[in-house]
Amino acid sequence: MVNAKQRNKAHKAGRRAGPAGARKQHKLPRRGETGAAHALGVRKGGGAAVGKGARKEAARRLKEQKKGALAAERQRAGGATRAAPRVVCALPLGVAAAAGVDALAQLAAACEAHAQGPNVGGMVAERDAGAPASAPALALDAATVSSARLRARFTLLSPDPTDVLAVLDAASVADVVLLVVDAPGASELSHKTGAAAAENVCVVSEAVRPALRALCAQGVPALAVALRGLAALPPTQRNTSKKAALAALARDAVLGEPDKAFPADTAADWQLAARALSELRPRPPAWRCGGRAYVLAHRVGFEAGATAVAEGADAPPADAAVGTLVLEGYVRGADMHAGQLVHVQGAGDFAVTSVDAADEPEGAAGAAQRKSGGDVAMGGGAGAGGGTCGGDRVLSVPSSSNRHLLMVENEYDELQNEQTWPTAEELEAADREAAARSQGRRRVPKGTSSYQAPWLLYEEGDEEGGADGMDDHMGGMEEDGVESEPEELVSEPEDDGVGAGGGGDADGMVTDGELRESAERVAAAHAARAAELAERRALAEAGEAEYPDEVDAPLDRPARHRFQKYRGLRSMRTGEWDPKEMLPLEYGRIFSFRSFAQARARAQKEAAALIDGEPSAAEQQEDGDSMTDGAAAGAHVSPGTFVRIRVANVPASAAQALVEAVCGGAEGVAAVQAGALAPARECLVCVALLNHETKVSVAHFRVTKARGCSYPLASKQVLYVRCGFRRFVTRPIFSDDGLRSDKHRYLRFLPQHGTAVATCYMPISFPSMPVLAFAPRDAAAAAAASQAVAAG
Repeated sequence: MVNAKQRNKAHKAGRRAGPAGARKQHKLPRRGETGAAHALGVRKGGGAAVGKGARKEAARRLKEQKKGALAAERQRAGGATRAAPRVVCALPLGVAAAAGVDALAQLAAACEAHAQGPNVGGMVAERDAGAPASAPALALDAATVSSARLRARFTLLSPDPTDVLAVLDAASVADVVLLVVDAPGASELSHKTGAAAAENVCVVSEAVRPALRALCAQGVPALAVALRGLAALPPTQRNTSKKAALAALARDAVLGEPDKAFPADTAADWQLAARALSELRPRPPAWRCGGRAYVLAHRVGFEAGATAVAEGADAPPADAAVGTLVLEGYVRGADMHAGQLVHVQGAGDFAVTSVDAADEPEGAAGAAQRKSGGDVAMGGGAGAGGGTCGGDRVLSVPSSSNRHLLMVENEYDELQNEQTWPTAEELEAADREAAARSQGRRRVPKGTSSYQAPWLLYEEGDEEGGADGMDDHMGGMEEDGVESEPEELVSEPEDDGVGAGGGGDADGMVTDGELRESAERVAAAHAARAAELAERRALAEAGEAEYPDEVDAPLDRPARHRFQKYRGLRSMRTGEWDPKEMLPLEYGRIFSFRSFAQARARAQKEAAALIDGEPSAAEQQEDGDSMTDGAAAGAHVSPGTFVRIRVANVPASAAQALVEAVCGGAEGVAAVQAGALAPARECLVCVALLNHETKVSVAHFRVTKARGCSYPLASKQVLYVRCGFRRFVTRPIFSDDGLRSDKHRYLRFLPQHGTAVATCYMPISFPSMPVLAFAPRDAAAAAAASQAVAAG
């Protein structure tokens, strides 16, 4: 008899069905699970919670943990009143460059603190008076506002969107990049919806695209979009215009999806925008999360006079004019200790004498603090309008045990590789060889006098006898034994473009027109030379790409001279190669690592021990300490504290250049010379360094040529490089990125496609750090570079 009972297919649990699977969490307890285990909803053997109350309690605990982590993250990034103000960088993407300043003025007006201080009024007044949009037009003190209702503070930056370097400087310290976008009008929108509606929409101007590409390579923080012009559209088209603008932005800007997008037309819109920016979750770039504290300078000062150097550290030159550079700003990113070395952009690496408390900017102080009569003043520092460089309360000073030594180059003995003193037999043999060489015949160029002949270089391989237009000299005598007559040296007239037949007065005077013509001829000659050099480089790059493993033998000199530095290898992969063979003399001055990974981990542990080993200055103050020098020697400063950093032994010339570039020219220099702190109008960053990050070594970067760079980039070409917060001019060499061998082939040019390794001398920077390279026209015009040619 056939069994007619239905047999169903067994359920397959899948790969996610385990002891903590979602289906097993909601199953009833097994038979025999009673008592305490069942009451708590926990199975025997450490299984998952099954009771409803236990699941709700677990969800509540998880929610509290996430809220606590988010609150701590916001406090570190500047979302709370006690933390540093959140830096907002406005970047207009349209044709109107003044849109960034206008947007920040409206954002400042939306904060509640604008009625208490002159900051917002100053921003609007200077903007109405025609302040340039390529600012920051205001000092950072005046561009810092707060809102008691939102419990948030903002520092507003508005760089020129067409200036690539200014945009990178502002974005490197920004917590939020605010893209100001003009929403497309009704005529630009099609009847399609979504991404298809953005086919004919362009929200990014061509002048801003280089800055956006460089910003994408450097790393983008949290991104917000302010849409202007939506209020002028009918309500039925606003949503379509917003979606089309965001789709066109994602297509053209290549910065990723924005974290927040909001309309920005009316005052009510900007009030909601201020709330959205204050609640926006911070998302700093990965390279800024390496445990390095940094300070965005609000005020800059300089005090002449050298400072004593710690034992074992590099001292400045004895005749150099140095002094103490004073910077005021908020500590950001991580805790700061005075024992750490710092890097000041545009000046170099230095030691810190002390970290003092300073007065916060007036716009950053809350309304309650201002009503209480300035309780935020923690020292005798300058207010918003400047002041003296003195301070009352010291937060942190370096101690003999907790201090990093400033060392740049390694000390080496130049005579270390010298051989022993030659013996008497070797000296006699050398004298006999020199006498025989002096009596022999030498081939010299035709017309060389007896005085010039001994100064010419002599090669052992030269043949005897005169040939090919060469004269034979024997100790300054001719072949017939008659001493040659000394030739009369006649100086030829200089060709300055104004000579015989070139114009000019009879008495040698040159007119202005002739000078202009001469300058034009010189400029035309330089242009022709540059064009010829560019053409030769293009041909050489094409030949290198077509025949990468071939080298042409020269026709003007022997091949043994051209390839005397080359070594033969049977195999690039298995051939033996001594990495220390024929090293240049400069390698004796640099530092090397036995294990780079271990050195990096040790430096990070030392920085953590320097911070975690001692209480912070705020904790010592709460405990009732008087903050003496002994107490401040081991203290560290928490993020969000407004401090005054004293940087020791900064060259006076570098400090003056910084003040002129950051504080607005002659006015800032005059204020600093008068002993006051000048307000900063440009971005100047002082970043704390890990141990060993001031020492010079050989650095390798994996770089890729930019898409918009069509001209060749040769090895040893002058490049302006930005590596994290560092900026320097160098001449890197390129090599292939082969990972299967310990030897890498030298590349004459950076390949158009694919990656290569750039090698140069620079201070050690532990990864990961973004690298951007610019090709200036010459070494003096490094800051005028406008387009990144390589990134990595």
